[in-house]
Amino acid sequence: MNDAQLRALFAASDLHVAMELLAGCAVSDSAPLLERIRSAALRASGGVVAELREALALAALDWRDLLVAAEFAEDVGAHVRWVPQRFELRVVERWMAGDRLQGVLYGLNDSVQVRRGDGPLVWGAIITLTRLEPSPRYLVELGDGHDVEAWQRQLVGAE
Repeated sequence: MNDAQLRALFAASDLHVAMELLAGCAVSDSAPLLERIRSAALRASGGVVAELREALALAALDWRDLLVAAEFAEDVGAHVRWVPQRFELRVVERWMAGDRLQGVLYGLNDSVQVRRGDGPLVWGAIITLTRLEPSPRYLVELGDGHDVEAWQRQLVGAE
């Protein structure tokens, strides 16, 4: 974890708390592994202090699960190359206006199918973007009128 990543992800009002929480994370004696774990906690938090606490609690239970959640498990250098994206109102406004954001595959009103466990795919339409980190997340209105939040990896675009 570096300061640039921390500052890019968290609002200035939350920086001090986030820094203190990360400093308290000592789940490994290995400096490189600890940096990787702290970066994973940052990414999994999406820039939200409460979710940073949850990510660090997960690291204390099993830091490998945190690396998987942050998508840092397969590549030991992924955390160094990661460029955080802060989720802000202006980002959502750009997305709603039709701008394509890096790593965001779907746009407003795109038809998608949602994977929900082992059940059949369910049709719906994207109604908003709700998160960017660790990967894009959307609110999807299903065909029955219910809304569900889904990670990008749970969606299949209309062919």
